[in-house]
Amino acid sequence: HYRQSPFIKELAVLGLHDTGAPMGERLHAVIVPDADALRTRGIVNVRELLRFEIEGLAVQLPAHKRILSYDISTEPLPRTTTGNR
Repeated sequence: HYRQSPFIKELAVLGLHDTGAPMGERLHAVIVPDADALRTRGIVNVRELLRFEIEGLAVQLPAHKRILSYDISTEPLPRTTTGNR
C-alpha cells in the first residue's frame, strides 16, 4: 500500500516492541527513497516529504496497519541469493 508513493522505491515494514502500546508492538518501516523521483521534482527535505506521504496513505488503512515510525536508508534493502527481500 505504501509503495503507491512515487517517492518510495523500497520499503520494509517490521514490528517493534513498544511498552506503551496496548498490543506491545508498533509498525516501523525502513524506506529507500526513489532518488530519481526526488531529483526530478527538486525535493530536498526528504524526511518531511516521506512523513507527509506515509501519513496520507496511512489514513486509508486500519490503525493496526499504520506505520508509526520509520528510518531512511540510501542503500538498497538486503535480498536473498534468489533476489527476494
